[in-house]
Amino acid sequence: MSDHYTSKSGESREILVWKERGETLAVLLQRVRMEEGIVEEVPMTYAGRLDPMAEGQVLVLAGEARFSKEERLTRSKTYYFEILLGIATDTYDVLGLPTIAKLPLSVVPSDEEVGEALRAIGRERLPYPPYSSKPVESTPLFAHARSGAPLPDIPLQRAAAGSIVFINRFERSFDELVTDIVRDVGRVEGDFRQKEIQKAWQELAERFGTETAVLLSCEATVPAGVYIRSIAHALGKKIGSGALAYRIVRKAIL
Repeated sequence: MSDHYTSKSGESREILVWKERGETLAVLLQRVRMEEGIVEEVPMTYAGRLDPMAEGQVLVLAGEARFSKEERLTRSKTYYFEILLGIATDTYDVLGLPTIAKLPLSVVPSDEEVGEALRAIGRERLPYPPYSSKPVESTPLFAHARSGAPLPDIPLQRAAAGSIVFINRFERSFDELVTDIVRDVGRVEGDFRQKEIQKAWQELAERFGTETAVLLSCEATVPAGVYIRSIAHALGKKIGSGALAYRIVRKAIL
């Protein structure tokens, strides 16, 4: 959906597109360029990152429109997301190495406990995920994490302002869940440790494949710069089971 368009000599386009799960932003930009017929000479960018394993709305800016990026970055966003209990990773989503496995879950929190924990998390300022693009000491955090050196002090995000709503809980077979994760991780292009991550998930499936995975569906409207992955990770710490963001869908850019 193009908001505006000018002549070839001064091309300026804002294009709201849907990023698929497993698609990187670099691949997305090339797809949009081809679908919209934007020539290579026209520079393109996006206003607001979306992780490889997340899907949903992304605002692509082409030509002169890219100079409005800073303004567009301030917009709040609405997400639907699913939290997997019992597992945590170093990225806080499925594109990471599992670090905690508490399956089967000995204690599953009640709906009231989940809602209360999410409301409390919404009032907190959470650290950025170690694997994120947040610059610290002029270097993205993911570069610090991948270097193997001790991480610098990680800054805090803005609070989500208590706007996190618990919707429902549901269950899936853990081995089926891992099959989907391995498949989706394999769709990601670039160097994201895919082979190592797939192997680690497959090893978990060998240990816990007969168990039942518990997931929580939620929705949140958060200020710019708030990572849904951090909310999922924080919930796992509060309820003591470990947790990660299994699915993230950006429904709206406000």
